[in-house]
Amino acid sequence: MLPAIAPTKVTREQFLAGCHMQASKGHASPMLRCVALAHTNDEVKACLTTAKEIANDMAADSLSEPAFMQYDLDRLATRVRAVFDRDHRFVVGHAPSTPAIACCAQPGHRCRIVNEDWDRVEVWAQLGFRISREPFGAQLSYDSDGSTFSATAVADPSCNGSPISFRMTGHIEAGQAVISKPSSL
Repeated sequence: MLPAIAPTKVTREQFLAGCHMQASKGHASPMLRCVALAHTNDEVKACLTTAKEIANDMAADSLSEPAFMQYDLDRLATRVRAVFDRDHRFVVGHAPSTPAIACCAQPGHRCRIVNEDWDRVEVWAQLGFRISREPFGAQLSYDSDGSTFSATAVADPSCNGSPISFRMTGHIEAGQAVISKPSSL
């Protein structure tokens, strides 16, 4: 059981004391141990972010391909929004369909994770984005001029020449990022 955090001001030291107490009683999850060992607020945030990503990936295990495509675009939206909040603009550039080789042309008709496919594309690197589960079935692309963006996921789940696509767009309104939910094309 995680230590309770009241909506009142709880110091970092009080929070960590609760984590250490739970860990000493053998009630520590990997996330709780990570937080208990953190030395800075950024390290605590990294623990919580990692735990959230793992939970999201576990929840995604039972999704259909169209749901996976929407899930991947939602994950991308999270990264786009985080960079926008920091830089007050969308990442400028073009990320071609990634991976470059269609999933149906790969072994088992599924895309394999090749980190270099994502890392060598400047836009994906600036967004800190890549697909992290294997295998996956969609190619993602991104285009932005800094004030608008469009991201697309394309897959052919049956590898029968009938691909499905989802697109997500964003624009700036009153200084805020407005990002659409992924929708079928």
